[in-house]
Amino acid sequence: MVEKDREKVLRNGIEEGFYPRYLYNYWSFKSAIRFLKDNTIKYSSCDEFNDPFEGTFCLIGDISKKERSEFIKRFVPPFQKDKLLGTIPYDTLKALMTKVIKESVRCVGIFCMAEKNDNLLMWAHYAHEHEGVCLKFDLLKDTKAFSSLHKVVYTTDYLNFNFVTDYFRVNDILVHKSVDWMYEKEYRILKLNGVGLGRVNPEALVEIDFGCRMSKENKQVIKSLISSNPNYSIQFKQTAMHSNDYNILICDENVKMYAV
Repeated sequence: MVEKDREKVLRNGIEEGFYPRYLYNYWSFKSAIRFLKDNTIKYSSCDEFNDPFEGTFCLIGDISKKERSEFIKRFVPPFQKDKLLGTIPYDTLKALMTKVIKESVRCVGIFCMAEKNDNLLMWAHYAHEHEGVCLKFDLLKDTKAFSSLHKVVYTTDYLNFNFVTDYFRVNDILVHKSVDWMYEKEYRILKLNGVGLGRVNPEALVEIDFGCRMSKENKQVIKSLISSNPNYSIQFKQTAMHSNDYNILICDENVKMYAV
């Protein structure tokens, strides 16, 4: 699918309620500063994530004669085809398929986003123990950067994958995770052969939520960066601990927060 088609799918998906218009990133202070200075995000390989189960799958298929021929035709170098067109041991073919799939998956760049900005675990794990920030993005203000949006599917089993018939579904491997991660309510931006940096329109950043442990000094650094860039138009919000239960209060920064 070409870039403009993906952008159209995203816009239509938001209008129809299939995708959220706003998504969030929990970042440490240092990571947020880097983004605010140059508006670049990092598309990471699944190998860089903290979950060793990222990119796992269950290879299926009866490896029929037709499937073998199709796999060899598509993925085996020409100088090896004649040798392999005969009978290929199942284990050999399965190992070769697995290698091709893993190499393909590792080349996909991934940028993770969250559906909510008030998750206690996300603040603790990704926003440097509530000393960082949560950034709110309006996807419609940069449909190019956010065009390849995928909602993560949480399951108890690996994705069943037949690389001969489903080779075009490599992305699906990267949006399947264990149900233990369901609390993250994650979305992912996937970029084929795109591991590295990518730019986001600064106008897409519409809100910054300060962690309840962020220092006044660090808040001022962030505000100074925002004020120095005329492309930003951002609302600042402050988080606080609820006095009666395990919830986070999020209010406009100039509004005094009271426990409820």
